[in-house]
Amino acid sequence: MTNAAKHGALSSPSGRVSVSWDRAEADAAAILTITWRELGGPPITTSVQSGYGLTLIRDLIPHELSGTVDLAFQTDGLCCKIEIPIKEADWNIGTN
Repeated sequence: MTNAAKHGALSSPSGRVSVSWDRAEADAAAILTITWRELGGPPITTSVQSGYGLTLIRDLIPHELSGTVDLAFQTDGLCCKIEIPIKEADWNIGTN
């Protein structure tokens, strides 16, 4: 969110961010897919420097959650797709 406000879609009056999620069944576990898409911001024309936020996303999701991260810096905005495997037990945390 911070990067979108400083450099991306939310730094422009016409910019917007779309966030969607889906839970799909897979073999042994379900997959949670989160998609972040920025539109209407300044065009991405140069190579993107990987700062703390991007490094955190790229490293934390695979290491801590066994997930995958697909970051696409398209000229019309950033698209980030995160897939995280979840098990039934993950949904019952904190319940008796």
